[in-house]
Amino acid sequence: MKERLNHIFGVACRCEELAREAGACEEFCRQMFLLGWLHDIGYRYGDNVSHAGLGSSILEQSGPGNTGGYRFSEEIRLHGYPEDSYERNHDARGYKLPKPFRSAALNILNKADITTGPDGEPVSPQQRLDMVAGKYGKDSIQYLNMYKICKELRILQNDA
Repeated sequence: MKERLNHIFGVACRCEELAREAGACEEFCRQMFLLGWLHDIGYRYGDNVSHAGLGSSILEQSGPGNTGGYRFSEEIRLHGYPEDSYERNHDARGYKLPKPFRSAALNILNKADITTGPDGEPVSPQQRLDMVAGKYGKDSIQYLNMYKICKELRILQNDA
């Protein structure tokens, strides 16, 4: 649990840092910190496969009445999924989207998540891929999705 909290705080700080580097306004930078802080909330009730959807669902229901919840709940649902995935090409109800879901916030969250180790310390994308390969295997969906996202974000060393 402590390691997960360290990762969450590290991702939150990295999200804010990436937003600042992009020249975002102060309010957006703070929202990116909150996005990073909330991105793994679903692990309380799920696992590596289900946590994003569970966390998104919790946050969507967090608003008063039926007014809607957290404004970046879709980014939480979709973090860790590349553009060619079913999830990025369908809404939460399963309806096909005209194009994959994209947002600056999702890019920031994915980059921060990939460059933050389980202990909350900065890691290179290759180091993080190696960690995932060691835990799940190079043929795992977790590794393949992360690799695709690294390529999409152009953050692997050989993508320069």
